[in-house]
Amino acid sequence: MGFDRQNQYEYCFIGCGPSTIFACLDLIKCNRLKKTIIFEKGEEMSKRSPNIPQNGFGGSGTFSDFKLTYGANIGGILVKNKIINLQEYKTYSNRILTFINEFLPNGFHYNVNQLTNTVKKDKDKNWISNNCVHIGTKNGREVLFGMEKRLKKAGIKFRFNESVSFDDIKYIQSPKGSYWEVKDIETKNLIIGTGPNDIITSQLIEEFNLKTMKKPNQIGVRLEDIGFERYKNIIDKNYDFKFHIENGSDRIRTFCCNSGSAEVTKELNDGKFISFNGHALGNGQNNNRINFGIILESNLGWTKQEQINFCKQINESNNTEPQTLEEFQNNTLKLYPQIYQTMFAQMIDLLDVNFKLKTSPHCKIYSPEIKLIYNDIPQVSKNMESSLRSLFFIGDVVLSRSILQAGTCGILFSKGLI
Repeated sequence: MGFDRQNQYEYCFIGCGPSTIFACLDLIKCNRLKKTIIFEKGEEMSKRSPNIPQNGFGGSGTFSDFKLTYGANIGGILVKNKIINLQEYKTYSNRILTFINEFLPNGFHYNVNQLTNTVKKDKDKNWISNNCVHIGTKNGREVLFGMEKRLKKAGIKFRFNESVSFDDIKYIQSPKGSYWEVKDIETKNLIIGTGPNDIITSQLIEEFNLKTMKKPNQIGVRLEDIGFERYKNIIDKNYDFKFHIENGSDRIRTFCCNSGSAEVTKELNDGKFISFNGHALGNGQNNNRINFGIILESNLGWTKQEQINFCKQINESNNTEPQTLEEFQNNTLKLYPQIYQTMFAQMIDLLDVNFKLKTSPHCKIYSPEIKLIYNDIPQVSKNMESSLRSLFFIGDVVLSRSILQAGTCGILFSKGLI
């Protein structure tokens, strides 16, 4: 390595969401932490704002009610892709809860049995009945404050408000071994934990001809309504309810329900298009709003550019503004694939039975909501290493879509270093 030794690191993480955080906590707990640096394009916890919910320490889940929903078929594909089995997932979920319990306010304590006892599919009601540990935005932020303090105390170096682009990354091969240059530092191991919408992953796949695997396209909308009392019966049973309809390999489902001080926010994706996401601000002010996603998982085979073009077309159609349910169905919905049009109508009928959406004057549709821009994701080993040695991908950028499965990715990375 040619840089000054103080700028040389064992581990360099790009992005500081749950996968990075739990990887570092596990390294600390097991006394395996070596010199580590984390680049995060958002703020540290004390400076994070709900106006920019997707970036910063903790990731976008910081303002999404900090929900822990267990289920191998709900928050990712770690089990489906045989990275781990169900028993291992339960073990890692319990370890994540153990970490979280350390930083929760007095009186709060959770264990994995509170999550796993009631996971089942109710075919008659078309919903996945599962326990959800609802920590809430306020308590979740306290947890993340404590975790950030722990990581800093352990000597991990943070560079907040600093984006890393593909041009900032160089892979160096020398007679003494290979390493990575990231901006002005050098590292033996590069760990990408940027989330699903960052462009770096696809560029690294192309540059290094990484082995890949397919993941279904995930496209949808964010629905917002006012009138919590119409949802209370279902939310009391399933705080983060999961209605689903399946048609062969295609599935449409609700996800990421936020209620109380709930808001829908715009997200600018790599400067190319606007998508939407939902959050619960946890400010103690109940605005009687509720929002949740309605997303289709389907092997559409769309390329990266085809997905970007689709989102741009939606932006032009609705001017990135919410629409009434009728406006969306009569206009923007027609731009979605036929399978989404068909299954969206079925889902609205199902939700209307439970929540009377069609007669609500406050029901709005925000579109698009997209959860994976790139159809090809890196193929990884059990310790999250790609086909290029020393390059790792963790969290939502590859196999997860929840705090528990993202955290599991981080712990798998940590365990694999033994």
